[in-house]
Amino acid sequence: MSRSLRLLVVCVSALVAAVSLGATAASAHTEVQRATPGPGEQVAGRVDQVELVFLDPVQPGLDIEVVDGDDAPVAGLESARLGDDGRVARVRFDALTTIGSYVVTYGYTALDGARQRGSYSFRFTGGGADEVPVGLADPDDPGSAGVIGLVAFVSLAVAAGVAARFRAQRAAGDD
Repeated sequence: MSRSLRLLVVCVSALVAAVSLGATAASAHTEVQRATPGPGEQVAGRVDQVELVFLDPVQPGLDIEVVDGDDAPVAGLESARLGDDGRVARVRFDALTTIGSYVVTYGYTALDGARQRGSYSFRFTGGGADEVPVGLADPDDPGSAGVIGLVAFVSLAVAAGVAARFRAQRAAGDD
């Protein structure tokens, strides 16, 4: 392996390590990574729960409220549940039957102790209790960790690029 290729491999490895280690350290507070139904989403079919996926784990004791256009809580609203991984929270309620806008308000405490609040709205366009449920992840399933997936993808892409360069240099006879 040539000296420049070894240097490239070392630099890329260091970059991948820095990104994967620094990604969680850089975020002192977590945030909602994904919500189902999502902000601004138009939803048809069965909607009987809201799921929030956090970038990092949160402390137990979070709250999630869902209200209709008249600011009334949806029927059958249960307490929010946090999955074992601490990243996925879900609140269940009776299946929506009234077309209109709904507001999700949530509050949680990050692992560093900072209390966070947020809200968003979605629009229910029809369907309801007799339709197939909207696919939501199980809160006990770790789900996809965005940072880990990104690091894995970048690592594979870099490895493929390094291998291609190595093959090209070997074919050219460059040592």
